[in-house]
Amino acid sequence: LGFRGENKTIAVLDAGFFKVNEYNAFDSLWLNQRIVGYRDFVDLQDDSIFKESAHGLSVLSIMGGNLPGEIVGTAPASDYWLMRTEEGATEYQIEEYNCTAGAELADIAGVDIINSSLGYSTFDDPAMSYTYADMNGNTTVISRAADIAATKGMIVVTSAGNLGSSLWRYISAPADGHNVVSIGALNHDGHYTAFSSRGPTVDGRVKPDLSAQGRDVLVVNRAGSLSTGSGTSFASPIIAGLFACLWQAFPEKTSREIIENVLESASHFMGPNDSLGYGIPDFRLAFLKMQEESGSPYQRDRLPLAFPNPFTNELHVMLFARNAGVYSVELFDTFGKRITRKERHLGELRFYDFYFSGLEKLPKGIYILRAGSAKDVKTVKVVKG
Repeated sequence: LGFRGENKTIAVLDAGFFKVNEYNAFDSLWLNQRIVGYRDFVDLQDDSIFKESAHGLSVLSIMGGNLPGEIVGTAPASDYWLMRTEEGATEYQIEEYNCTAGAELADIAGVDIINSSLGYSTFDDPAMSYTYADMNGNTTVISRAADIAATKGMIVVTSAGNLGSSLWRYISAPADGHNVVSIGALNHDGHYTAFSSRGPTVDGRVKPDLSAQGRDVLVVNRAGSLSTGSGTSFASPIIAGLFACLWQAFPEKTSREIIENVLESASHFMGPNDSLGYGIPDFRLAFLKMQEESGSPYQRDRLPLAFPNPFTNELHVMLFARNAGVYSVELFDTFGKRITRKERHLGELRFYDFYFSGLEKLPKGIYILRAGSAKDVKTVKVVKG
């Protein structure tokens, strides 16, 4: 749809951004002055963030990387604050306070979205470590700070954690935050990965909130070349960048309104689970929902919904699959002649946007849409203007 995250600022809290100031994948960010600031909260030497960990380099490449034909991030035209809050070699609670300071700076700087591909559970000093009982959104320093940041109007996106195959198994902080959007990891086929941390929170809330590809994600690596990496660390920035694009399209919306529309677009919104959360978000569907002129609350029982109506050269038809199966949308003229048809197998509790283009040559007048599955078919009148 052409949205690239313009006029939105993303703060990236990470362990370092090795040679981001040198590699070609980020030259458009520098040339267009989209790196609006950077700060090192670990060594207090701002230039050291470009000498340390490549983790933040890869995370940033998923959002802001731009090598046409090779890699284009999910928000290549957003502005970025780069913040080193994590000491990669060790794990101590001071890093939670570094993240808190980073969130405070983000608030002062007018940041819209925070991406924190970090998680805290156990520390090198066992006396500092948390237990699953602490994953209630109110105990850990970083989760409390992340929730405060969200109340300031920012969208806080964080990785769920990579502890799914460990004895811990559950999400880490700040993924347990009440207002934090935590992201689980999927394989390319849409199934959750074994390493992705599970929910719920100890007080029974759905976590992760959403899921995105986290295995074999294309990234810029330490050498400045392209490779694949795996982890919820790489699922999180996919979603953070898309949030920037959607918010660009609807700048008048609050952070909470943007989040709620995305959650409602997700594949498992009607039946969330402890692995996928509310599931795989459909940002195009969220966009179409928010574009409805009436502004009335979105309801599944209003589907199928066709718009724009009247249409000219393109038509969108939103469906909701209550049960898994084959769903189709057919367009007929008033004489019963079928003009076009599209079909797709949809999973249970899945939204889908059937998109038709090239309709400009159709004569003006009334047409009939027949949409649904073999067990549940509905008709909708549409007008070609």
